[in-house]
Amino acid sequence: MSPKDFGLGRVLCALDVEHDEWGPLAIASEMSEHFRVPLEALYAAKSGEWESRTERVRRLIAEHTARERLEQLVAPLTSAIEVNASVQRGAATDIILKHASEVRAGLIVLGSADRRSFGKGSHRLATTVAGAAAAAVLTMPSETRSCSVRRILFPVTTAGAARPALNWVIELARRFGASVTLVPMASPTTWFGAGSFGLVRSREARNRRATLLERSLERLRLADVAVSREPEQRDAIGLSRLAS
Repeated sequence: MSPKDFGLGRVLCALDVEHDEWGPLAIASEMSEHFRVPLEALYAAKSGEWESRTERVRRLIAEHTARERLEQLVAPLTSAIEVNASVQRGAATDIILKHASEVRAGLIVLGSADRRSFGKGSHRLATTVAGAAAAAVLTMPSETRSCSVRRILFPVTTAGAARPALNWVIELARRFGASVTLVPMASPTTWFGAGSFGLVRSREARNRRATLLERSLERLRLADVAVSREPEQRDAIGLSRLAS
């Protein structure tokens, strides 16, 4: 597949320069090189209104240090790909979404460490960005220095195995030689419901999910990707157990 198939003009990697986030930068640069598109490295610095002159000077020094650190992190990549590094002031979510829109990023890569200087935990940041962004969002463990992907879990729900998501799964599996495991996810109507109406909805949900599962299996096999399937899981806890 080409970058156009993913709406991928650039890859945006949002980094916390106060911690070494090798994981997101490794996978972002790998995808940038794979699709031959520029990489945008971004750090969202805290903004301060009503700050004293001393605080303002400290903030400017911190921003200068952050810019230097960001440039140091991306310097080894510039021989292989085009990299644009920038430090912008404001709330991390707003800055990431705004910058992604401005540069037409088709993929946003975030770290998954719990400690972040520009947010209240990476899970909340990633969830908020993923819910609002037009681009695909990928999280990566911050501390890891490798970007090997050996196994991909792909949940299939009654809402559908979204074609764009499955396209990304196929591309990642091909690029890294990873296997894909399909996991059917139960919806509330599959195991709740009162009376005949609830039973009908339950049956319809199961049938729809089974159809989507078979279509996903077929697409992955046609793409020559090693694929397997797991038993139905009721919630994210069951899915996380499979991932561990």
